[in-house]
Amino acid sequence: MTQEAIPPGGEGEIEVKFSTGKKFGSQKKTIRVSSNDPEKPTSVVTVTGKIEIYFGFRRPYLRIGRLKKDETKTFTSYITTQDRESAEVTRIETTSPHITAKELKDQPGGHANEIPIKVTISPGLPIGKVNEHVVVHSNLEREPYARLQIKGEIMGDIDVMPNSFVYMVRGQNLRPEHLRKKIHISMNNDNEELKILDIKDSNDILTFNTVEKEQGHKYEIEAVLEEENIPPVDRKNGEITITFDYPEQKESKVSYRVFKR
Repeated sequence: MTQEAIPPGGEGEIEVKFSTGKKFGSQKKTIRVSSNDPEKPTSVVTVTGKIEIYFGFRRPYLRIGRLKKDETKTFTSYITTQDRESAEVTRIETTSPHITAKELKDQPGGHANEIPIKVTISPGLPIGKVNEHVVVHSNLEREPYARLQIKGEIMGDIDVMPNSFVYMVRGQNLRPEHLRKKIHISMNNDNEELKILDIKDSNDILTFNTVEKEQGHKYEIEAVLEEENIPPVDRKNGEITITFDYPEQKESKVSYRVFKR
């Protein structure tokens, strides 16, 4: 950016750097420039461009949703490459033995420059949130591998909903419903009963009220953020750990955020 004052009729220069990260395709960003010009103190500059993938997944995330612990499910993700004639998949790795992936050589991709990858989720993943990866290696020096992140949740006999929520604090006019969140817990195995042993907050700013809706099978927890416990910062992340007397699923975690506006 030009540091010196710009004379009437003169020109300045602003250097714009754009980090592509995991983005792809057409992109549009807006830059707001402020100055001491009394007639036009603010100017808006729009920057557009297209990010091309040389060898990478069309969507770097695979969201599998909520799967039962004994459920098997298959998904197809697509690798995009600018060098489809030369590009070859040499090997595929996964971060879990309960996730397998392979190239579908006999199935065309969604487009001519795509390689379909079949991903199978099998029973055995730990109950709770899933955060695993598939790494597809290629013969291309410029881009030797593509990474796919797998996100979702494996459900056990105990169902906890939601698995995350947000406290929204707006100014001085606090609404009680914004500071009270409900967590619903149910035991889906009719032959077993459930008891909650403990509830802890990683920040020690929440209080909990527990109601047993159906003996041994359904509970409702109200997580309350009292006004005097609202954090002084604009954003605060936390985690609630609920402990059960059930050996197959001893605990469940619920994440939360506090936003102040």
